[in-house]
Amino acid sequence: MTDIGFPIAAMSLLSYLKNMILVVCMGRLGSLELAGGALAIGFTNITGYSVLSGLATGMEPLCSQAFGSRNSSVAFLTLQRTILMLLFASIPIGLLWINLQPLMVGNELGAGRPDRARLAAVVAIGVALLSSLFGLLGTTLGREAWGRVFTEDKEVLELTMIVLPIIGVCELGNCPQTTSCGILRGSARPGIGAGINFYSFYLVGAPVAVVLAFVWKLGFVGLCYGLLAAQVACAVSILAVVYKTDWEREAMKAKDMVGKSDNTLAHEEQTFLKCEEGVGFLIKAAESEK
Repeated sequence: MTDIGFPIAAMSLLSYLKNMILVVCMGRLGSLELAGGALAIGFTNITGYSVLSGLATGMEPLCSQAFGSRNSSVAFLTLQRTILMLLFASIPIGLLWINLQPLMVGNELGAGRPDRARLAAVVAIGVALLSSLFGLLGTTLGREAWGRVFTEDKEVLELTMIVLPIIGVCELGNCPQTTSCGILRGSARPGIGAGINFYSFYLVGAPVAVVLAFVWKLGFVGLCYGLLAAQVACAVSILAVVYKTDWEREAMKAKDMVGKSDNTLAHEEQTFLKCEEGVGFLIKAAESEK
């Protein structure tokens, strides 16, 4: 038992120690930073880690009792069903967290199928928008409940209730924007995405945040509005680029960059014909011997 217990205890200790160090660092920055960081950690724990951990806990009594009774088949079946259940549960969690990178786009362009590349891009952006809507609803409708989970400080609760809807709207633009960056990478145009991100966050978002936070004295709320301005500028610009994409032209560019040349195709076709002729000759020789 010690060979199993001590490694598990060490793993749990290191896991909690990591979170403690993170909280200590945020506490050194200030109370608001500590509250915001704790809220972010709590969101991931509540929507993901705690759900999966709670579901996995259900197998403990069954497996321990099955192991004690030397019923290995029941223990294996319980473990197998728990793994499948966790995999299915991770699907909606993944949709909530993940920002899709539509690498299908690059494959379809390389295969010379611009229509399917366009369809992959539309589907990817649609799924990203759907997942961001869930984030918006969660942060907006639950803005009071999220804050009370971590603190009873009235000042922090009031600030949290103001900021969370703004963060939710930011997320509404963040998911499609990140997905569109993946589309641009898949179509070999990462420079456009990098340029849009640079001017959106550093030339739009940063000045707006500085003015609102320090000139108009809005404080942390002003910083969040600056982030919102950056997200809006980035999402609108990059979605406009994706919308105006000439997919037939991108498919031709992909063919020029990585496609096989006519000489290569002719050589492969000639080799294939020679192989067919050789097989035919062997078949005829075998028939003549009969």
